[in-house]
Amino acid sequence: MSNDTLMGDKISIIEHDSLKFIIMDCPTDANLQLYLKVLKHHNVKNLVRVCEPTYSSKLLNDNGISVYVLFF
Repeated sequence: MSNDTLMGDKISIIEHDSLKFIIMDCPTDANLQLYLKVLKHHNVKNLVRVCEPTYSSKLLNDNGISVYVLFF
């Protein structure tokens, strides 16, 4: 069973040409490890947070994923 399947409807993957976007449904400090597995599986290096923070960026940064904040 893939990490994507484990997350069920908590993520959406959108691909366009050579770009891939992973949209996540409200990660928290309590479940961020599950999201991290999916992000690592897809070789994510940059994450853009577009909502209020619900998790610390430290775990992601410690795993080589840079977090950027873009509120709209």
